[in-house]
Amino acid sequence: MAADDIFWTSLLSRLLVVQAWGYLHSAQFENGVKAVERACELVQGLERPDIEAEARLVWARILSKQYKHEPALAQYEQVVALAKTAQNQILEADGWIVIGAQILWQTDVKPAQEPLQHALNLCQALQYKLGEMETLRLLGDLVKDQESVAYYKRALRLSHLLGDVVSSAEALGSLGVGLKLQGDLVGSQACHEEALATFRKLNMPESQEWLLGELGHTATMLGNYPAAEQYLTGALVIAGQLKDVFWQAWVKLPLGGCGMSAENRKKRCLP
Repeated sequence: MAADDIFWTSLLSRLLVVQAWGYLHSAQFENGVKAVERACELVQGLERPDIEAEARLVWARILSKQYKHEPALAQYEQVVALAKTAQNQILEADGWIVIGAQILWQTDVKPAQEPLQHALNLCQALQYKLGEMETLRLLGDLVKDQESVAYYKRALRLSHLLGDVVSSAEALGSLGVGLKLQGDLVGSQACHEEALATFRKLNMPESQEWLLGELGHTATMLGNYPAAEQYLTGALVIAGQLKDVFWQAWVKLPLGGCGMSAENRKKRCLP
């Protein structure tokens, strides 16, 4: 292949990867998969493992969002292998981060400790603050105790330092979960409200769905059933639009409780 052809093919592949990230954030998963499949086809024979790794990274994230966990994990493992071939340590760190996140979602938390700790060490050695921030947030999910809030706060400070609006909102959402687990419902609600406002401005429906669900559960625990019903109905609408069966089921149970009379709530031992 001529040098000009290699240049333009590489450029087109990168543009397809960027496009796929956009499809991921707007929950257009089928279009995202088509974009990364095309990117991977284009780089075959170019000896550009870095571009293929970037494509497979977003491909795996799409699979994960579709709850196709085993195929997602297989793609993430390919990302690490390709990153090592390309000698791209930042991309390798990204691979370890998402492997840890995927294991954390699928199984018991203990197997996720090793890849996440490896990712954190690599990110800190490289001064890769964005990766360090994401790893800290996942480590907060891992420990689920008072230490988790400390991890989330460190991640939030890094996101502010980087000026990353999306990551700041994600860290706020995680911090809200940590505070809720410690019984600070009001603090949790404040974090989730602030994060939700950001995701609405950015038009990120999946993140809105998650936060509306969290806010609905928190409002239920606080005894504010009208607010809970409003939040959970909003989450259910978005889940229906995204065809997210898992989240629909998760939201419907507390939503049913919100619509009960006070007498029936007592009968079902609801607050």
